[in-house]
Amino acid sequence: MVDDDAFIVEAYSRKLIQGGLEVETAGGGAAAREVLLKAKPEIVVLDLMLPQFNGFELINYIRSRSELKGTRTIVLSNFYLGDSEREAAAGMADATLAKSECTPAILLATINQLLHAATGSRIPDTAKAAVPETDDEVQTRHRREFLKNATTTLATLRQLNDAFIHSDSPGIRGLRLLNFYRKVHFLSALAGLAGYSSIAMLASAFESLLMELHERQELITPSTLQTIAYTLDFFRLLFAEAERPGSVTPVASKALVVDDDRVSSQALVITLRRANLEATAVHDPLLALKRLEQEEYALILLDIQMPELDGFAFCKKVREWPQYSRTPIIFVTGQDDFETRIHSVLSGGNDLIAKPVFPIELLVKAVTHLLRSRLPGGWTLT
Repeated sequence: MVDDDAFIVEAYSRKLIQGGLEVETAGGGAAAREVLLKAKPEIVVLDLMLPQFNGFELINYIRSRSELKGTRTIVLSNFYLGDSEREAAAGMADATLAKSECTPAILLATINQLLHAATGSRIPDTAKAAVPETDDEVQTRHRREFLKNATTTLATLRQLNDAFIHSDSPGIRGLRLLNFYRKVHFLSALAGLAGYSSIAMLASAFESLLMELHERQELITPSTLQTIAYTLDFFRLLFAEAERPGSVTPVASKALVVDDDRVSSQALVITLRRANLEATAVHDPLLALKRLEQEEYALILLDIQMPELDGFAFCKKVREWPQYSRTPIIFVTGQDDFETRIHSVLSGGNDLIAKPVFPIELLVKAVTHLLRSRLPGGWTLT
């Protein structure tokens, strides 16, 4: 198991060992190469975002070594990949799992499936019977620890953001962004282990935004800084909701993109699919209204300038339907003046994002609006 977060390694390894497996660990890709040649494992579980020698490079290394010919690989990561990168990772690995959705039991089951496919054998049932904790007990323990540290976690995120904002050089800013990213990456994995899917979903998108800003600091703008600040505020609401019985349910939602520009709409669909949203584009606003009547969508992205029916009129019409009274509607448009923003609010929109779109920032905003609409007690953004 290869991951630079010791807690995550311990949490998953404990379950695998209890399930009858022998587990070797490495904190990064470079260290993993040494362990690989000594242990020659049947299966390697690895994160993609590894220091020094990343997960893509490590899989290529495994594939290049004849002595590791029979080694299977499982990607266990939270990095929001684009379609081409996602396909590349899936093509290189034997299985891909998201930390935000994967429990230790799911990982153990996936390993068992790969072992059975490779050798026809399974982990002995006698070993599984010796597991001292049930899966529910393990999740309860993770939930207890997660909530116990909630106040400290939120305070640390704010401190890391303040340190990043007040950096006085690109080098220092890059290091502080990396520290910020690592904390959110850890939060995403821990929330996934605890079963808090909403927090895990937002943290997964947020960590991708921070990594993108780390790699391309020219994307740090007043807009992205505002998005970061708002996301941190929203985490506070999600943590408060997590402390209540029956907290926010898992989100598996359909999104509709309404834009007569086919290139723009396809780009938005690809972006939303990076959050595992079932996104569809419709280029005719009248046809889009019919689609909304026939199927229920949890998120709508909407252009303003369209033939036959502009975005403002479209939004007002949708808001007349009870089933869409709480549905987030985000205008994505080339118009970013004050008057347009006022009209977007008056017509019932939740937000306005100006083109050209920074995909990861849009993703964070879309996930935030989607999750906020599921919270009890209101959804209007301020």
